[in-house]
Amino acid sequence: LLASTADEQDWQPDKKQWSFRYIAAHMATVEKDCYQERVVRIAAGEKPRFESYFNTGWDFRNGN
Repeated sequence: LLASTADEQDWQPDKKQWSFRYIAAHMATVEKDCYQERVVRIAAGEKPRFESYFNTGWDFRNGN
């Protein structure tokens, strides 16, 4: 499935919808900035409380 999108990673159905590259960058950022810290702390036996995580307004066009 991923190989089939290789040549069209920046295609958007319209300007208001995200491209495949944008979605992938968003998911990678959430994994790194949000879930990773939470999983590590929970695995260490902590019972942390976290505020809601939002990365709205970020520009993922360059795969940040």
